[in-house]
Amino acid sequence: NTLYGAKRNIIYKMDLSKGERLLKPMVVLAEGSMITSLAQSGERLFVADCAKRKILAVSMTGKLLWENKGESGFVIPSPYFALCADGEGGVWSVNPGKRRFEKYDKDGRYERLWQPQQELKFIGCCNPAKMMVLSDGSIVTLEKGMVRSRHFNPDGSLRKVIIKPGSLLSKDFTFDLAVDDRGKVFVLVKHANLILKVR
Repeated sequence: NTLYGAKRNIIYKMDLSKGERLLKPMVVLAEGSMITSLAQSGERLFVADCAKRKILAVSMTGKLLWENKGESGFVIPSPYFALCADGEGGVWSVNPGKRRFEKYDKDGRYERLWQPQQELKFIGCCNPAKMMVLSDGSIVTLEKGMVRSRHFNPDGSLRKVIIKPGSLLSKDFTFDLAVDDRGKVFVLVKHANLILKVR
């Protein structure tokens, strides 16, 4: 019953269970920060800061729990820096310039990385731009440049192409990903006023 949002370096919160109807400032990051992604897991809120090239975890009261600048440094050539909760209390983060994912536990410790199989690798300066890790370990990605959306198996093999490069749906990068409380993932195609169900 709580909504979170962000603008520049400020995280906002709205508690619907208390009848709140306006987002209120919850956390203010350092000057010059730029929040590009948020994900909640239990009593933690994970934050991606593309300007400072790091991910953070804060408590529900706004206390900083930890921050991490990547296993060997996050490379972020453009303001696309996504993360999502892993379903186990930790977080997956894209390292876009290295075109891979990195997994961290609930305390910010690096666990492992993930990439598609070689012939399916991400291309461009910084992809994927957005991602979602499902409960079965499979991964849905959105890529910019050569716009496409793909669904990968946990071993990096391809399960399905959701949006093909060159299709009418790929004419512009106005996409987002959403997941419901049953674990179903949806691709939101804003310029086409369309919602695609992944599973």
